Amino acid sequence: ADMVRRVVLPGIPIVRQRLLDRMVPRASHRMSPPDFSEERTAPEELVVISLEYQPAEFTKMMSDSALRGYTRMLPLYSGLALLSAIMFGLLSGLGVGILVFLGILGVLLLLNMVSARSRAAMALQRMPYDGMKLRLSLTEQGIVLRAANGEDTRFGWNAIRRAVERPDCVEFYTTNSFIRVPKRCIEDMEQLRRVVDAHIHPKTSA
Repeated sequence: ADMVRRVVLPGIPIVRQRLLDRMVPRASHRMSPPDFSEERTAPEELVVISLEYQPAEFTKMMSDSALRGYTRMLPLYSGLALLSAIMFGLLSGLGVGILVFLGILGVLLLLNMVSARSRAAMALQRMPYDGMKLRLSLTEQGIVLRAANGEDTRFGWNAIRRAVERPDCVEFYTTNSFIRVPKRCIEDMEQLRRVVDAHIHPKTSA
């Protein structure tokens, strides 16, 4: 056995040899047990809000999200509408071109809004009873949204571009999405304002 160890061990990387220390009788020391003295602790929650959206609120969020998407795509839509308007304008006159331009933009907006409401209705039908219940917490690192099934969605403070306080809600905006918090769910509005003011610069109010 000693001969086998002498032949095999030189061909095993040093790191792998360490894992075999306890199996080699001539090992001078045992592997130290892992140190768990510095376990990670969950970040302190500065504000905790239990969210439960009503169907009308959920539908409105879907519609507003579609409107924001339409706004982001508006330069592209406008370019396509302008090309069509120029073609029709050359064929039928300036007035027709203007009507075509406005009509295309209007139809695209309508399709976005109708599609969003349709998706919201379908989602509400398939959604479980607690599907619109979320737990929102604000920590020193950012915002954590926890769904009823335990899945977390995290946004660092550097990802939150602005916060807007409205008469009936508070909204947090990222580049591609937003979080709407109904004020009826907020127990301590002043504490929420203090945390937001400390982490989001500048804070936009409306």
